[in-house]
Formats: sequence, C-alpha cells, structure tokens
Amino acid sequence: NVGSLVGTSGGPVSNVYGDSVNVHGTGSGNGEDSVGGLIGYTSSSAATVANAHVSGTVVGDHYLVGGIVGYAYGDITNSYNLATVYGGQINSLFIGGIVGSINGANLQYVYNYGNIGTVDDQLVGGIAGNLGTANMDSAYNAGTVTGYAKIGGLAGASGDSTISNSYNTGTVNGNAAEASVVGGLVGEFSVSTITNSYNSGAVTTGLASTEIGGLVGRTVNNGNTISNSFWDVDSSGQTAPIGNNSDSTVPTNTYAGCFNGTCSNLSGVDSAYLIGGTTAANLSTLSTYTNNGWSNITSDPSAASGSTWFIFNGIDDFLTSGKTRPMLMMEASTGSISNLHQLQLMGANLSGNYTY
Repeated sequence: NVGSLVGTSGGPVSNVYGDSVNVHGTGSGNGEDSVGGLIGYTSSSAATVANAHVSGTVVGDHYLVGGIVGYAYGDITNSYNLATVYGGQINSLFIGGIVGSINGANLQYVYNYGNIGTVDDQLVGGIAGNLGTANMDSAYNAGTVTGYAKIGGLAGASGDSTISNSYNTGTVNGNAAEASVVGGLVGEFSVSTITNSYNSGAVTTGLASTEIGGLVGRTVNNGNTISNSFWDVDSSGQTAPIGNNSDSTVPTNTYAGCFNGTCSNLSGVDSAYLIGGTTAANLSTLSTYTNNGWSNITSDPSAASGSTWFIFNGIDDFLTSGKTRPMLMMEASTGSISNLHQLQLMGANLSGNYTY
C-alpha cells in the first residue's frame, strides 16, 4: 500500500494536504495493493479522513487507485482532489478521484476536479471507482473520467449503496474501441439508490452501445431505485437515463431536460421522462426541483446557509438576468476563492469577506 503520507492508516487523519504529489505504486498485482494521493489503505471504520486535499499525479499499476485514498473502510469527508489519477497498466481496476473503492463507509462533502482514468482502465469514477455498501452525499465531479468498462461521472460501480444530493458536470469518456457500461453518474448499478442528483456532463463512447445512459450505464440485480433526479439530454448527448435496464428499474420523478428547457435532443426520449409526458425539464429553474422532491434547495441568499442546494434563479435573486444549475452549498468558500462555483456562490453570502 502506497501513499504520499502513509501506506496504511488505522486511525483518524485530518487537516492534511498533498500539493504537487507524484505518487506511483507498482505493486505485485495480487489485488492487495492500493495507492492513494495521501493514504494507500484505511483499514477500519476508525480510519477516517477529513479536511484533506491533493494535487499532482497519482498512478497505480494494478488496483485501487484514489486521489485521496486507494482503498477505504473509513469515512472520507470535507475533502477534494485536483490531481490526475490513473492506472499505469492495461486493465487497471478501481480508479477514483477521491477513492479507488470504499466499503461500509461514507463519502460526504467531497469533490473532484482532476482528470481520472485512461482508455485502458476499468471501474473508473470521478469520485469513487467502486461503492460497496457505502453512502455518497453532497459530492460532485467536474473532471474528465475515462475508461473502457464500468465508467461513471461519480462512481464506476455501485453495489448496495446510496448516492444523494450529488452531481456530475465532467465528461464521461468511454474508450472508442471497446467501451461499455458508461453512465453520467454511475456505470454499473446494483441494489443501489440515486436520489436528488443530476448529470449535465457529456457521456460518450465510440460504439453504438446499449449500455450508455444519461444517469446509469447498466442496472443489474433487483432493488435499484432512481428518484427525483435529472439529466441534460443536450449536454450529455443521451436520450435515456439508463443504457441497459436489465432489471427493469422504474425511475420516479426523474426527467430529461436542458439548461433553459428548450432542448434540441428530445427525439427518442420516452414520454415517461418528460414532465406531464410532454415537457422537458428546465434545469435552471427552482420550481423544477421543488416540484420534484427537492425540499433542500433555495434561491434566497437569506436561507442559503441552512440549505443543501442553491440555485440562481434569475429574477428571484440578485443575478437579475442570470441563471445557473443547482450548486451544493458545501462548495461555498468562507474566504479564498479558487473556482467558478465558489465565485458564483459569493452571491449566497454577500456579507462575507473573500480573497482570490
């Protein structure tokens, strides 16, 4: 197990930063090696990680490669990755912007801006390569995610896990020659739940694949739930939420839309994913979300601090001529501004003091 801070951790780690790291784990290829930008392996639920971030390059030649942690059994919270993360060999597995694989633990208040994976990698996600009996909440990915099998904007695969209040804007790029099971949020989806989430990132593969979807590439087994969620048919290029719906999952309150509601890619969208059977969702309007189960979103700066989501809603806020998609309030900075969303979210707290 390899990390710039420590190979294996059995206890809590917090307030750690790896700037411009260059981590390369070669390993033995026996499936027991893990590589993280900070920590290779967190061995128990007590081995939590909080308030961490990484930039630079993280490479693992075989399995379990993550921007923060390679393989985690403990919670990861309030952390982000800016590093490029990928597998160094053909068929490298479990590659994630925050963690390669996480089991029996929580990912909360995390985000990724780094580019994740190569065309030779499998089980690749902007946040996690694999979720195993895990919970992801208040997470987002803005980096490009690349691979050839089981690729997702948030997770390459999800098994017996929950994703809530999360989104992807990054391109999810399947290898043109071989890609399969590619989803805007999750590649392969098994006995899992997605709620109050959305994808606006492009979802691409060179194949005429039936396993590529605006939200999920493929469902397997029974017990999957998708609710109160959206995908942008224009920016994603996908007309269905699920590519191969092999277990006949029936999404509820889940709609196709585009930024202003006037979409150019509605041909082929099933009427079940249009509001009232006829209308595309306007993804930059507050009512789209409040009318479909999002009780934790606001466009009112005076209510922002108690909300999970914030949206600039044109005439309803100080951006009188501007609108946005929903952003997570956890993205807002209380001081230093380092990305566009933090800059925009200054509008949710105009009395704050900021530096750039």
